[in-house]
Amino acid sequence: AELLPSKQAAAGSNPVPRPNPTPQTPPPPNPPPPPPPQKTPGLHSHQSLNGAESAADALSGADPFLEDPGTLWLLHWRLTAPPAPASTWHLAFTRFPESSFTREGLAQWLLLQARNAAPLGRAVSLSSIRRDVEVFLRTYLPPKNDRRRPVEESFDCPLAELGLIRPLAGRRYAIPRGPRPSLPDAVLAFAVLEFWDASAAGQQTLTLERLLFHPGSPGAAFRLDDRSLVAALERLPKDTGLRYDETAGLRGLHRRAAPRPISLLERWYRN
Repeated sequence: AELLPSKQAAAGSNPVPRPNPTPQTPPPPNPPPPPPPQKTPGLHSHQSLNGAESAADALSGADPFLEDPGTLWLLHWRLTAPPAPASTWHLAFTRFPESSFTREGLAQWLLLQARNAAPLGRAVSLSSIRRDVEVFLRTYLPPKNDRRRPVEESFDCPLAELGLIRPLAGRRYAIPRGPRPSLPDAVLAFAVLEFWDASAAGQQTLTLERLLFHPGSPGAAFRLDDRSLVAALERLPKDTGLRYDETAGLRGLHRRAAPRPISLLERWYRN
């Protein structure tokens, strides 16, 4: 019995050291979030539709290669419609009073508009406006064949297919009014409803003259003449909520429970 160590002796004053626990490896950091999806080329919009949606968000992927002429007309409307993200486009198509012009003539007129609208004391650069005019014309005119120019400058903008600007003799240009066979009725109805909401939301009727000539109107933006706009408005289906009428010599468009403008484009691209 004496030969057996007691529990106290076994515990002793110098216990056997225990190995240190293996240090824990910290978890790896969370991976970065994926990049946001890219917007569809051409269906870009800075304007809100019904306070929330944009054409780019609602129609993303509808026509990524700009193969549908309606997409080109929609892009053109986005450049000219109020509030216009590209003021030169808006002013030249819907406010410029001349039937033909030169580069310098348009630049000088735009300079006057800019000075009238600019805050007091803010300088307006004519050279910047001239560059805007050059880009504006190249947006709608096919390039000239010139072997001295770089190859990348010979590429034309897709909007040149719309034929909205016509070159004249003597380095003059015209933006004529007339029929637009490639303009889809759905895009015209979309533009009419957007223009209506922006300029006369509380009215149930718009006159034909307002749709044709008012700054920022679809008739001015698409350069439609009287007969062509009337024919297009008469073709609009009932589900647009729009009805053209001529009563007692008054020509106008009536609106009854019109759908959201973006729904017209969604239906067009689905079909």
